[in-house]
Amino acid sequence: MKIHSILTSLVLGFACAYAEPSISPTAEEKPQADEAAPQTIPAPSPPRPLGPVANQGLAWLAKTQNADGGWGQGGGWRTNISGKQGGRVVGDNVADPSDIGNTSIVLQCFLRSGAKLENGDYSAVTTRAADFLLREIAKADADSLYVTSVRDTQLQSKIGLYVDTFLAAGTHEDTIELAIPFLRTCQNHNSGDPDFDDGGFFQMPLDPTRNKAGQAGADSNRQMRFVSYAAATADGLRCLLFMPTAEDSQRIAAARDWLKAFKWSAAGSSSSPRDLVYYAARSISATAVLDLGLSCLLPSIRSQLNESRLIDGSWQNPAGEMRENCPLVAISLALEALRFVERTPCFTR
Repeated sequence: MKIHSILTSLVLGFACAYAEPSISPTAEEKPQADEAAPQTIPAPSPPRPLGPVANQGLAWLAKTQNADGGWGQGGGWRTNISGKQGGRVVGDNVADPSDIGNTSIVLQCFLRSGAKLENGDYSAVTTRAADFLLREIAKADADSLYVTSVRDTQLQSKIGLYVDTFLAAGTHEDTIELAIPFLRTCQNHNSGDPDFDDGGFFQMPLDPTRNKAGQAGADSNRQMRFVSYAAATADGLRCLLFMPTAEDSQRIAAARDWLKAFKWSAAGSSSSPRDLVYYAARSISATAVLDLGLSCLLPSIRSQLNESRLIDGSWQNPAGEMRENCPLVAISLALEALRFVERTPCFTR
């Protein structure tokens, strides 16, 4: 049954590549009968045709597609899964097969850039990629969360063992609903200590090593707190907006205010770690498309992405902790960010 549910999610995820969170008012925000109804939030502008920057990036990704339709991690070390010694395997002769995680990231980039499976400039590329994913997932066993036999990638080591599963499955309301209770524990909000409750999000509680922005210190309850950072806050806010409730209305406002105060020049600081530059660009841009008063961040993001592009049309972050040193990951995130920028009207608040 696991295979069927993931295959269904995969197909729906492709079909809903441009789906956006709900931004209807929460129960506390809904007007009373004698109040005027709020203005309708304008729909995001349709994306402009791809420019030379995006086309060069997509061409780079297309030419690196493997014959089987997938993408590997592009070289580098791999986790040593043979025997009990652990560690890493390195060398020029280390195999780099296509894997589900990297292929899902690249395919999502093509789809969000306007490519289609059935026709268009990159239809052959996207169709081969989709076929690879469906083919590989169909081989998976029904007894674990794994959907791949490739178990030694840097994505799995850095982000999580089941990253392939969640990247392939996409985002759906039932998944978000289950995650919301945990998500609330990742926000610096309403703990009773205003010195730490800035409204932003961090990666997870009770795990110092996985919180990229670091520790903020112990609060008045002697609980260790973590620094809020931009990528986590933008993603956390969008998740809350998918299923807004009266309970979360103050959380949404607090996260929105944190992002409004964030300056893109802080990229590389504790509020936006240097190994999350392209993740942050993509996350903030995807949130700004919802018209939350965040469009002021977009000119700086666009300028930074244009300035950091390499001569061959690719992007790459020297800081590799979160795999942004891999061009496949950096290009996909950068192109998604640029497409969101192009879809966002410049609202005046």
